Amino acid sequence: MDKIREAQISEIKPPKSNYFITNEIARKISSLSMTTKVSHIAEKGKETTRFNIQFVDFDAEGTRVTRPANITTFEKVIHDAVISLYKTGNNYITAENIHRAICGMVNGEAVNPETAKKIHKSILKMQKTHIIIENQILVSNNKKEEEEVKVDYVGYMLPIEFVKIKTGGAIKGGYHVLNEPVLYTYADAQSFVRTIKIDFLQTKSLNNTHDVIVLRDYLISQYLYLTCGKDNKRKTKRSHNLLYSTIYEKLEVFKHNLSPDRYKHKTLDIRKKAKAILSDWKEKGLIQNWEEHSEGKSFRHITLKV
Repeated sequence: MDKIREAQISEIKPPKSNYFITNEIARKISSLSMTTKVSHIAEKGKETTRFNIQFVDFDAEGTRVTRPANITTFEKVIHDAVISLYKTGNNYITAENIHRAICGMVNGEAVNPETAKKIHKSILKMQKTHIIIENQILVSNNKKEEEEVKVDYVGYMLPIEFVKIKTGGAIKGGYHVLNEPVLYTYADAQSFVRTIKIDFLQTKSLNNTHDVIVLRDYLISQYLYLTCGKDNKRKTKRSHNLLYSTIYEKLEVFKHNLSPDRYKHKTLDIRKKAKAILSDWKEKGLIQNWEEHSEGKSFRHITLKV
């Protein structure tokens, strides 16, 4: 086994704002197959993207083994937090820094060791997740003929190496981010990278559990889609109604694998947490308002007013 390199750094700076990738690949990454094609009309012409994502490893005999990456929504949140730290100027980070970035912590708050272990496991997975993006654009030249422009983006989801980080007299395991992650490079070229204030992440009335982190990320993504026309040329026709059924699906809460009582309790808890997050945003002036709507005894959706 190779010896792990030690890196001496002065500090790891918390992000002042967090980066979010908002293109279709990022939104649907948890449900994409190994190879997916996406076509749409871009500003320059018809654009077709072939997206290949797979987990790459080697067996005991050194043979290359590939399988679907199965990236989860939580892992996408970790990925975006790494980008936020990297774009703040940090080439060296730890699992604890990543959790703090996810939750908007800026004062070196303590992180549960079990939480750090879960993040490390996901980092290992994304380090071995290989991505190929073939972007083809059909554009019209001056002679009104179509020509093809092809741009490839290739790399690992998180290009990192494991290191020992020495800072403030302490040494702990961490990661050296070698270069810009490929999903960020691709999204940035398409103008599909947004930043948000860390106030959106600082929901002090709730503990930062797995469910709260995934729920908050989904609500932020909806806010970003609804406000995209406010700070760029892209217009949105998305509904301001956030269906509870979609929220339950994002949190992998389904009737078929839970008892009726457990499903009722779980969905009630999700609704309470969603309303707590939105109430916090309204109190901070981050959104205008929100309203919950029901049909009979069923709660259907939340209308988000940005």
